[in-house]
Amino acid sequence: MISLRRLLVLLFSGAPAGVPAAEPPGGELITGIMHPAGAAGSQTPPGADWTLRFTLEEWRRADGTIHTTPLSVTRTTTHNETQALMDRLNSRRVVSVRVRFTGENTAELLDVVDTRLAADDPLLLRAELLSTPVTHEDERFGTLVLDRSAGWWEGTAAWGADTIVVQMEAENEVELAASLRTARALWDDQAAWAERIRAFAVQSLLPRKNESWLDEGEAKMTPAGFRAGLRLESVTVDAEGGFTFWYDGGDLFWGHSIEITGTLRDGPTRADLPG
Repeated sequence: MISLRRLLVLLFSGAPAGVPAAEPPGGELITGIMHPAGAAGSQTPPGADWTLRFTLEEWRRADGTIHTTPLSVTRTTTHNETQALMDRLNSRRVVSVRVRFTGENTAELLDVVDTRLAADDPLLLRAELLSTPVTHEDERFGTLVLDRSAGWWEGTAAWGADTIVVQMEAENEVELAASLRTARALWDDQAAWAERIRAFAVQSLLPRKNESWLDEGEAKMTPAGFRAGLRLESVTVDAEGGFTFWYDGGDLFWGHSIEITGTLRDGPTRADLPG
């Protein structure tokens, strides 16, 4: 394992980002480290072209300079080409692409280029470093592991009689400490928060259940029945005192998860059914 402090020192030892005024015709060939989230495509609104998006965490220009400010790369194209490009990009940790810069930290993808890097190439070594697990030890929540693809620190903790996943959103040590304070505030008054969250779920979602989510011939569900169908899976907290409780609703909403969000100050404020 590698400490967060040591990782930050190593990650930011490269040159600062910057884009020269001139760019070779046909774009510039650069090599970079794919963000763990990988490449993804979207179509908005339906019927429009598709947009491919990915981020290079660190990248090298043709002059050999390594930049540590992430580069956001996009391409507007068809669904089939989006899928083909995703397959090529997501199969590699370090990629070479030809791009046209559209801003200091943004670029348009022109092509994905097959190249072979030397085993001791600095970007390959840095990619390996970025893949090294980073942990944080906390007296209350034990070992938290950084999930760089999601941008949070993840661990497990007891909530009532269950062991659930806990996620601390944080981009640095200061935010991690603040997220931990949010989590401790919830856990220190766990019984009260558990009741408050479940009561809000019943108030917000039981009417929806009985209006639109009953099987044919099924009797209307009672508050007690609705509560019995809630199973807490995880809690996500942030540095600003925000939280999200994620429940497995079982058959309550035909496989949909139940999401309750709010803040320490305001309590639960929104209930949703993500896909």
